Amino acid sequence: MKTNKSVKTQIKKINFLGSYDVIVCGGGPAGIAAAYAAAENGIRVLLLERQGFIGGMATSGLPLLSFHDLNGNQVVRGFPQFLIDRLIEYGGSPGHIKAKNAHFTTFTPIDVEIFKLVAQEILYAKGIKIMFDCFISDAVCSDSKVKSVVFVTKGGSFFAEGKAIVDATGDGDIAAKAGAEFEYGDKENRCQPMCLMFKLSNVDVSKLPQSFNEEIVLNQDPTKYSYLENIAHLTGNFVKWKQQIEDCNIFNGQARHRIWMIPYRKGEVYVNTIKVFKDFLNVEELSEAEADARRQVFSITNFFKKFIPGFEHTFVSSTQCRIGFRETRRIIGEYILTGKDVEEGRRFPDTIALFGYPIDIHDLKGIDSKFIYIKDNGAYGIPYRAMIPKGVGNIIIAGRCISATREAFASLRVMVGAMAIGQAAGAASYLKVKKGYSDFRDVPYKDLKDILIKQDVILDSES
Repeated sequence: MKTNKSVKTQIKKINFLGSYDVIVCGGGPAGIAAAYAAAENGIRVLLLERQGFIGGMATSGLPLLSFHDLNGNQVVRGFPQFLIDRLIEYGGSPGHIKAKNAHFTTFTPIDVEIFKLVAQEILYAKGIKIMFDCFISDAVCSDSKVKSVVFVTKGGSFFAEGKAIVDATGDGDIAAKAGAEFEYGDKENRCQPMCLMFKLSNVDVSKLPQSFNEEIVLNQDPTKYSYLENIAHLTGNFVKWKQQIEDCNIFNGQARHRIWMIPYRKGEVYVNTIKVFKDFLNVEELSEAEADARRQVFSITNFFKKFIPGFEHTFVSSTQCRIGFRETRRIIGEYILTGKDVEEGRRFPDTIALFGYPIDIHDLKGIDSKFIYIKDNGAYGIPYRAMIPKGVGNIIIAGRCISATREAFASLRVMVGAMAIGQAAGAASYLKVKKGYSDFRDVPYKDLKDILIKQDVILDSES
């Protein structure tokens, strides 16, 4: 904890951006939800984002998973559903598509570029100040509380003061800089593989079913969304090309390596298959991971072009702006959500959201995933206490890096869960500022629950 220096000493020679009620650090799915929920009642919100756009992993090409539990009941609504409704209006999503024989009941494809615009505009409409191209470099603390956030821009270093700080970095960066304890990976600090999504164009999607051996999901109403492919999702592996995979030196020579493809607009598919095993906290290893992942994109594409029907004339039309992490820091909080909590579908006296995605851990050999399903195919509750770091005040965690074991993290890490947690973080921030509470621990759950229900959040199965 940085308490030896005064705040003024720590921020010497750094430009002052201003004072805000709430500072949201990170503009991914959790940060967008947190900023919106905090600003909905008229307080001053600053959102800091390292990229030149907001959206985070929602701009990778991945679909949003698990608005519904495996029984088909919707368990996430609130801001995440509001955002999808706006995307549908702008032609940026067909909404929730039903799947069969998968580890999720519905998935929600989104148009990456439309998402960037719609998410941006709904935040601007709430009067939120968005600062792009800001790399958050430090958290300034006094009396064991985060008082300011320091960030670096092309124009120099700045700091902003906040009455409430939301860590929506996805990796717990701010909490860690403030001295909060954290864990990551397994007992040997090994994490699930990183992934780089990429998009292929000029694909004959009608030929793909003959090559995929697991699940093929059709669009529910292709006539309503004429710009979409008739196929919405494919899963499988290419075991019958085992020798070619070895010869081309892709997937580490593993023919059982699984591939997910999400066709969207005509002739386009997003591909989720790359796996890179590196330490995300080691800058040298992370740099190697970025480089290796992009090499894999073109090696895999060349394999597709040469052997897989439908890809004869394809080309790489885009790649994710940076590699994605499946597993990062888990901040130690007032409560640690466990794998057993998830598996048993437990609810808590301070539940701030429900979620129904199973525990999904990719193995360290890069071949497959281990799934542990929630009891009765239902949903579990996420407790408010898991969002509050131990030993650090004035900060709340939004998104996947809340206090959880590795198993629980492997469920709540996906984007819809992150948004649900983000909405609660924003609502709690509003209450903290409006009522003048000195710490997030002081925010009464009853008041938080009342706001969340008003914002259409589902907190029990009967909602």
